[in-house]
Amino acid sequence: MYKIVSGLAVGVGLLSGCAAPSDSSWWDPMGNEVTTHEHYQFDFAWGLAGDEAIAPLQLFNNNQQVWLQYAPMTAPPAVFALTKQGVTTLTPYQQGAYWVVDTTAASLWLRTNASNAWAFRTEGEALAKAHATALLHQGRIERD
Repeated sequence: MYKIVSGLAVGVGLLSGCAAPSDSSWWDPMGNEVTTHEHYQFDFAWGLAGDEAIAPLQLFNNNQQVWLQYAPMTAPPAVFALTKQGVTTLTPYQQGAYWVVDTTAASLWLRTNASNAWAFRTEGEALAKAHATALLHQGRIERD
């Protein structure tokens, strides 16, 4: 149907510079987890499909936001949330090396004039595939 880019899995240790609490309370000096508040819990279980050229290098979410990483000096494509209620335009804003969108959606549609990609958590994969299939049938995208 469309090309699968990859699933992403990255260690949480790489995140210490992006969203750690100001008092560095994630781990104590012995490496034991100290902070378990859900705001600081990140989910890296995202899949990607579509055009690799507009796919993020890394993406993950907490319970309120999705974080997308692109190469330095690269703005993200247009980002849309895919839900059962429809398509919603999201406004990415930069936070350090990441672009952040305020959403809890399990499926995202990334789009430029000529390219499309989808990012999805496990529960959002079917919705992303249905959206890609609909665009294919409408002639708005081509099969890989």
